[in-house]
Amino acid sequence: MEDEKLIARRGRQEYLKFLKQEPLTYKSAVLAQCYICYIEGADADKLDCLNGHCPL
Repeated sequence: MEDEKLIARRGRQEYLKFLKQEPLTYKSAVLAQCYICYIEGADADKLDCLNGHCPL
């Protein structure tokens, strides 16, 4: 992961909790998953990752 992709988005704190294996609520898990999609390739200026396979 590149540091410049770790932008301030919703889900960052939840993602860090996930990495520490802390318990997550359903909402926190959803936000963490969205954050993962953004750091894996979505452009920073897009509001939607446009992943057609995402159930969210």
